[in-house]
Amino acid sequence: MPTAAIATFGCRLNQADTALLADELRQGGFTIVPWGSPADLQIINSCSVTGTASQKSRQAVRQARKISPQSFIIIAGCDASAEAALWTADRDVDLVLPNPKPTALLPLLPAKLHHSAAVQRKLIPGVPLSEDFRHPGTGYFFDRTRANLKIQEGCDFFCSYCLVPSTRGRAYSRNLNDILREAEALLNRGHRELVLTGVNIATYRNSGLDLAGLLLRLLTLDQSFRIRLGSTEPGPVLERVIEVMAEQPRLCRFLHLPVQYGESSILQRMRRHYTPAEYAQSVINAWEKVPLLCLGTDVIVGFP
Repeated sequence: MPTAAIATFGCRLNQADTALLADELRQGGFTIVPWGSPADLQIINSCSVTGTASQKSRQAVRQARKISPQSFIIIAGCDASAEAALWTADRDVDLVLPNPKPTALLPLLPAKLHHSAAVQRKLIPGVPLSEDFRHPGTGYFFDRTRANLKIQEGCDFFCSYCLVPSTRGRAYSRNLNDILREAEALLNRGHRELVLTGVNIATYRNSGLDLAGLLLRLLTLDQSFRIRLGSTEPGPVLERVIEVMAEQPRLCRFLHLPVQYGESSILQRMRRHYTPAEYAQSVINAWEKVPLLCLGTDVIVGFP
């Protein structure tokens, strides 16, 4: 039975993508082994949000080649998109998979998993997503009570400091029924906490439901699990989400609300979609309506 190891860098969305890849490989007869173990197939799901993240991906490729000199190595994810030419020229890499990742990996693998510097088709262009997209399979999260559930992809905000629109594409929402299908499957596997993930989940809209509506729909699936939100953004949708959080005890009292900076002119140069006053009001509103709220944020220092 062939073996596969996967290293994941970056956000929860990357973790969700990795879990879907792992599930497909398991269904196709692979045994998933811990990263750092010898394996026939090694996948690096990369991140490019910082220079350090890109460097970690390069180090992982070198590590993989050292551990298993003849293994088949795939570089996938955001750095594979941002640095596609660099990775295509890398002699340690056998296959480059930019975003969006293919819905099926197995058909892209050679019959014999063996490293070759002369791979005929090394770069597999990403297939653009569309609104109402679907993801077959169910994320495989071994030894974890918590599972990441992908609901959205891409971003249309185009913040001046951010590569994500160029590495993840435009914003699209996942088909509602497909989300519910995977959520039920994850619950049947024993996961008791689902973390809703995406690039900008506050923009979710499908089948007449926004993020708040999706939360209410998911909470009807079962009474024995809870939901945690990934990163959100200030705005009208957040206000409705806060109302749901105040009313539904199985929605974790946690918001990750990036502020990035606290001064108006810098926020404008960053192309953020709020003022410091609007951000502060969102926080006050959440704090007043949700007792014991835990608030997380991001701050960029040294812009530009």
